[in-house]
This record gives sequence, structure tokens and C-alpha cells, in this order.
Amino acid sequence: MADEIMEEVWRIKDEIAREHGRDLDRLGAYVVRLGCEREEREKEHGTAEEETAGDRRASEGGDAVMWVDAEFGPRRSGGGDRSGS
Repeated sequence: MADEIMEEVWRIKDEIAREHGRDLDRLGAYVVRLGCEREEREKEHGTAEEETAGDRRASEGGDAVMWVDAEFGPRRSGGGDRSGS
């Protein structure tokens, strides 16, 4: 299971790098933009900690997809069942 998770993390990392031409300046600008967007969401709706506290409790011992989606946005990969079946 851990290998599958790491493979997906590396695949998404590579996808983001490709989207930004593997250019550190473009990637840095993207990360800054994400931070600004998150800051704006927190101003409008409260912090991610406040928003996801209930999701974290609901996912303890089970699927943490709700927390991940709330924290980072919907999955970029768009594929696969997370249930492990």
C-alpha cells in the first residue's frame, strides 16, 4: 500500500513539473499563487484547520479522502478507486 501511495505522489509531482515546463521559476510562481489562493479562502471561509477538523474525525480509522480533498482540492489524477479493492 505504501508503495502505491508513493508512486501516485511521484506521478502527480512529475505531472505538475511537466505542466510548468520543469522550470523552477514557473513552479515557484505556481506555489506562491496556491498560497495566495488558500489565504483568500481562509479569509472567506475560515482556516483549513477549522474546515477539516470534522472531516479528520470522520475519517479516523478509515478513508481520509475527504480531508485530503478539503486540504488540497480534488485529486488531480482523476482515476482509481481509493477503497483498496
